[in-house]
Amino acid sequence: MSLILRTASHTSEQLDEAVDFLNEKFNSYKSLGELNADKQFIWQAAELVRQLATNQFSIMDPTDMFFDRITGPALGDWVEIEEYVNTSKVVQRSLGGKPKVYTPHKKKYTFSMEDWRLDFGFELEKIATGQMDVRLWVEQMAESLSRFYVEGALDTIDASVLVGTTDAYSRACRTLIATAVDTTTIDVALRRLGDINENLVIAGRYYALYPLFSLTGFSDVALEEFRTRGAIGKFRGATIVVLRDSYNAFFGTPTIPVNRIYIAGAEKGGFMAETDMSSMNYETIDQEEQHFRVGVKGRTSFNVFKPWRYHVIEIT
Repeated sequence: MSLILRTASHTSEQLDEAVDFLNEKFNSYKSLGELNADKQFIWQAAELVRQLATNQFSIMDPTDMFFDRITGPALGDWVEIEEYVNTSKVVQRSLGGKPKVYTPHKKKYTFSMEDWRLDFGFELEKIATGQMDVRLWVEQMAESLSRFYVEGALDTIDASVLVGTTDAYSRACRTLIATAVDTTTIDVALRRLGDINENLVIAGRYYALYPLFSLTGFSDVALEEFRTRGAIGKFRGATIVVLRDSYNAFFGTPTIPVNRIYIAGAEKGGFMAETDMSSMNYETIDQEEQHFRVGVKGRTSFNVFKPWRYHVIEIT
C-alpha cells in the first residue's frame, strides 16, 4: 500500500506560476476604482486564491493517514453511518431439526458537523508598492487550514485513545513512557496493532521520532519516497513519517504535540466528513480600507469509532 495523503490537483511549480500571474494582474490596474470595477476578475482572483491555498495545504496534508474521507450531509440532511456485523456461524446439523437463520447485526453511529470559516484580508496598497505579494496570502491561508485539519485529526485520536482503552484482546492502545521511545515500547505497539491491522505507519514530530533512527530495525527509504510521501524510513516494516509542525508565533502554540507518536494502518478507526460549502464563500473589496477580502467556509467532522485501530505513545 502506498502512503495515503490528501491529493493536490496542482504541483508546486504550477502554484508558483499561478501566484506570479495574480501578482502581475493586480499590478496592471492603475487605481483601486479600476480594480473594483472589474467584478469578473475580483471573483476569479478570489476563487484562484482559495484554490491555491487549498492545494498548497493539500500537498502534504497527513489527515488521510488516520481517517477515511466521506462526503458529509448537505444543509438540512440527516445521515446515519451503518455497519453490519456478521452474526452467522456454522452449527452441527441435527436430523429433522429446525435450522436457525442468522441475520447481520446492524450498528449505527451518529456524529455532528462543525461549521468553520476562514476570513482573510489583503492590503492592496502593499501589493501595489511591492511590499507584499499574493504568495504570502496563499501560504498563510494554507497554514491556517493545515492547523485546523491536523489539530482536529490528532485531537480526536487523543481524545478517543485514552489511557485504559484496549482492543478486543484486552491489550492497551495507549502507552505512557517517561523518556524517549525505545525498542521495547515501539515493538509492543507494533506487535499489538499489526495483529489487527496492516501496512502500519508511525507518525510524529521529528523530535519524538528521532530515537528510532538509532534503533535496530530502522532502515532509510529512497529520496523520492521522502519527497512525495514525507516518509523518512521504516521500522520493522512500518513506514515512518515526519509530521511537520507549523508553530504559530502569534498564538504561541504548536500544531502537533511534541510528545506524541501516532501509529495507524490501512484499516482506519474513524472517518472525516466534509460538506461542500463553496456556495457560501465570498469576496469583496473595501475601498475605504483598501482591503481585498476573501472568505472560505466549510463543514467538517472528525470521528473515531474504533480506537483500537490506532496506537498512541505518549512521552510524559
